[in-house]
Amino acid sequence: MRYIILLAFHFFVRVCLVSQNIPNDRLVDWSNSGAKIHEPQLKKSILSFGAVSDGITDCSLAFQAAINSFSKKAAILYLPKGKYYLSTPIYLEDSVILRGEHVDSTTLIFNLKNNAHCISASGKVDTTSTFLLATANKGVRFFRANHESKIKAGDYIKLYENEAGRIYSDWANHCIGQILQIKNIRNDTIFIEDALRMDFTLNNLARYHRIFPKKAIGIECLSLIRKDSTSAQTHNIYFSFTVNSWVKGISSTYSNFAHVVIENSNYNTISDSYFTRGYGYGGGGRAYGTVLQYTSGNNLIFNNIYEHLRHSVLLQAGVNGNVISFNFSFDPFWEEALYPSDFAGDLVCHGNFVYANLFEGNICNKISIDNSHGTNGPYNTFFRNRAEKYGIYINLGAGNGMNLIANEIPHNSGIISTFGSDHFLYGNVLKGKITPTGTNLVNISSLYLKEKPNCYFTEEDLEIIGHSNSSNFRINKAKERESKGVHAFCNNCQIFSNSNLDISGNTEVCKSKPQQFQVQFLPCTAYNWTSDNDSIQIQSGSNQCMVNSSSIGIKNLKVQLLTKENMRDCSINLSKEIQIKECTSLDDFSNYSFDEVNQIVFNTNGFQIEIYNISGQQIFSKKIEFNSFNLINLDLPSGIYFIKLTNNKSHSRTIKMIRN
Repeated sequence: MRYIILLAFHFFVRVCLVSQNIPNDRLVDWSNSGAKIHEPQLKKSILSFGAVSDGITDCSLAFQAAINSFSKKAAILYLPKGKYYLSTPIYLEDSVILRGEHVDSTTLIFNLKNNAHCISASGKVDTTSTFLLATANKGVRFFRANHESKIKAGDYIKLYENEAGRIYSDWANHCIGQILQIKNIRNDTIFIEDALRMDFTLNNLARYHRIFPKKAIGIECLSLIRKDSTSAQTHNIYFSFTVNSWVKGISSTYSNFAHVVIENSNYNTISDSYFTRGYGYGGGGRAYGTVLQYTSGNNLIFNNIYEHLRHSVLLQAGVNGNVISFNFSFDPFWEEALYPSDFAGDLVCHGNFVYANLFEGNICNKISIDNSHGTNGPYNTFFRNRAEKYGIYINLGAGNGMNLIANEIPHNSGIISTFGSDHFLYGNVLKGKITPTGTNLVNISSLYLKEKPNCYFTEEDLEIIGHSNSSNFRINKAKERESKGVHAFCNNCQIFSNSNLDISGNTEVCKSKPQQFQVQFLPCTAYNWTSDNDSIQIQSGSNQCMVNSSSIGIKNLKVQLLTKENMRDCSINLSKEIQIKECTSLDDFSNYSFDEVNQIVFNTNGFQIEIYNISGQQIFSKKIEFNSFNLINLDLPSGIYFIKLTNNKSHSRTIKMIRN
């Protein structure tokens, strides 16, 4: 994602290291995925155009009047707190950003009562084709054609070729190709921004036509609810022939076909959002999350949460070079009589020659490369994903030449099914065992990142999955966010300025006794805990920290919160004065014991136990109704842990445990 560089750091580029594990000819350059974000100066409120934010009054005319008023100028249409009812679709024009106050406070309610999409951005295409003069091979950044000055630098084209038996569905004809931007032209040679991801041959009548895409459109910081179920495959957000556009920090509830569809489009980003529920879960295409189709490329689907959908992210019809990374999908559901209700693939390659896409760092139930619409193309790459229950399925007839590297399948029901040929498997962890046997440690953090992405602050954050770490233990930021009850997010800088943030915890702490402190959890935020005294040891890594002081006196505990919003860094500093005292009595825990086999015993029933890892992250919490609890029953990896016990008098104590 090219707009989310947070902090300068030393991060290795993948190209020189990949060959240690993966043959280079099986990879493409995924590093240019995503939109280039812009921030217009012009900003108008929808209330200025007569909109009423009561959720009842129809605001359709106000929205279209506001968009028309920009007269093709770059602008933000601001939607203040409230509910906006619409009976007709919103059609977005170039460089218009639809921005709510916050995902939790601005809601669009659509009841279209017809077969239309809720929000659309659609470019145009010139169907006149120009044929290549010579075959253009994978990896090059040029091709030859008699263009007759109909295209120029900066234009977009769709380069494609005949199906040659690779397309199953008539509706997907002419989708085997690549959408490209022209860099420059020299005589009959056309130079392009991205390398070709496949060979385009004269035998298959390789040719191109020009497209006129919509550009620089944004949808941010709002909730969208669709009220009407349609018979046609309608979508909540629809990008067609669209480039450098984005959906960021939104919540979308109830879709017909899909929440977001991207087709014939390049360099778009869907991030930091939440998609859930659909009108129907049977066949025919309903209740999908994000769909990429019709040759779309260089799109980035990043850091989203998908809940209770038939398919969360689905690729079909010739899409290539896309990156689906660090998303979390859970509670999948479909209505298929022969299969379990949660057996639908979360992440799906659906056929009609999907090729050379990257799935990285995702956590889901099942990954599926299926033959619903015939074969998929080669080099779809699955790297450091965790398929938590069913695993990874490559169905019979679904394609050849896939890459499966450093993925985890922890559940007893999980398998790696690889029908077809020429698949590359390396360093996967299946039920705790390396698959294939004899493959080595995977030492690559990412196959597409040049720098840390938004919300990831350390290299360790990125290496969440793969057998260099404890299997089935660490989580990505999307799953962390969901575990904290935060689905979509945006405007963290605004939250810094408007919230009453403070450090919570006891003001009096016993010397040499670890004590927990915390601040409110905010997604995509780094927490830098410090103290003004060298005698205080701090172990942290999140919104929580453990403090242990070796001397008495008054100390200051400090934390700096860092985040980024729309290309702008922002921070806030908090502090708390704590008194470290000498504690000579453990009256609060006179009824407590903790033995060498990790058996906790109270003389009276009822206590709360919370366990934190060395980074200060809570990994276990339970109210114990009886008088004992045995920690040996917990499947904790080796390491240092802090156990907070709260007795029935609401008094607490934290103890250290080393698990070997």
